[in-house]
Amino acid sequence: FDALKNHTFHLVKYLAPYGDTIFNQRQMTDLIDDLKKMHALGCNEDVEKIIQLAFKCKIEVHTYLVFYGD
Repeated sequence: FDALKNHTFHLVKYLAPYGDTIFNQRQMTDLIDDLKKMHALGCNEDVEKIIQLAFKCKIEVHTYLVFYGD
């Protein structure tokens, strides 16, 4: 998380490391943009998989992307 503090993100900044965070279908465009920035920074190889899930969530109705904290 420290590497992310120096960059401008729309939604990733709201991820709660010790709590759950839920993003809905309408937030996916901003979330995908944030995840692409993270991927460009070399944050984690799993970011690409999360981007794929976010694209799936963006096109399917009543879907959410949930991040579970500690």
